[in-house]
Amino acid sequence: MEASLRKELIFSVLIQIFIMIVGLSINKLISINFGIESYSTYSVFKNLSAVISFTMLSGMGIALPKFLAVCKSKKKVFLYFFSATYIILIISIILFCILYLFSDFLNTLIFLSNDNKYIFLCFFYGLAITFSSFIFAYLRGVDRIIEFSLSQLFVQILILITVFIFNNSLSEFFFYCISFILSFNLFFLTRELFKNNKYLKLILNTENIIYMKELWNYGYSRLIGDVFLFLLNTVPIIVINKKFGLLSGAYFASAILLTSLVKPIFSYVGVILLPKISKLNSLNQKKEITDMVNKFLFLFIIISIVVIIFIYLFKTLLLSVFFSASFVSAKEVVALISLSILPHSVYLLIRNIVDALSKVPYNTFTVILSFLYLSISLLFSNSLFEASIHYCISSLILGLSSLFFWYKIKMKLCL
Repeated sequence: MEASLRKELIFSVLIQIFIMIVGLSINKLISINFGIESYSTYSVFKNLSAVISFTMLSGMGIALPKFLAVCKSKKKVFLYFFSATYIILIISIILFCILYLFSDFLNTLIFLSNDNKYIFLCFFYGLAITFSSFIFAYLRGVDRIIEFSLSQLFVQILILITVFIFNNSLSEFFFYCISFILSFNLFFLTRELFKNNKYLKLILNTENIIYMKELWNYGYSRLIGDVFLFLLNTVPIIVINKKFGLLSGAYFASAILLTSLVKPIFSYVGVILLPKISKLNSLNQKKEITDMVNKFLFLFIIISIVVIIFIYLFKTLLLSVFFSASFVSAKEVVALISLSILPHSVYLLIRNIVDALSKVPYNTFTVILSFLYLSISLLFSNSLFEASIHYCISSLILGLSSLFFWYKIKMKLCL
């Protein structure tokens, strides 16, 4: 592993640990400030906003760093930059119109409420997260990994400050989150464009249409996979809220969160590797790709096993510390769902490798298969514990399918 990549990965992992600590602090404050049943609503809101965000992002979180990594001129970098921005804005406008038309129905279905403010807050929170993700994708693509990691941490700190100060209601909290994150996005984009003002003329360049087509053709199929991936964590909470009540939904949400603590580290190591693998592939350095994947796969599996054992041994303490004593009843569910960490870690690594090496959206097939199994099995679940078992099986489908497609690509490319 080259020295610069090792340095970037070590720094990024350390930043992800800080982000994890900040994220836990946010969840702790929310569970204390708003109560156990409101935490279930918060989890649905956050996951639904992520689904909206990935829809608006339209696969640009994957497409942009992939194409920027092999750009040989700054002009091409900004043609991709502006083209991706147009795609995001067009999809965002279309999505807003759809949500506006069906806001009452969606709010009743998802939040069990007649007040449609949550749907619109979800949209604007999703929009704020979308442009943050767009900025992160741009920074990864131009190999500014340190700045990428620090920007992520800064956004999380903004959210922590918001929940600490504005704690009268969930609506107030999300309103100020939206305001602060959008302000950060606007500041970064203004600064970046000012520094590279000679490329502003490319905003209305006719070449943007060609670049938009290229980005869209690669990204839209990944968009479907991204949406279904976040639905994997959103749909179970909605179904459990309806079938077993908000209390069970809160227990399930807390279990998902605890077992997701280490997943951002896996995820962000993967997203750093995506442009690196794309570059190695363009240079035809096949052995280096295989060696890198094997090393990280082994490392991810070892870390996953250690984390699963840790959560099993200290589940009661973790629930008390990171939530409140009211959540301790969720310990059996936490122990069970923690098993999903291993297949999820495999998926989070392999999906970026697959996206870097193939134009075929194999990850989309994988996620849809996992989602279909989970959705159907939840309808026939008779208890929270049974629903948790099906969640673990859906995660296993995710991990094994990813490995299958990796070996398929590996054989095809003779890696």
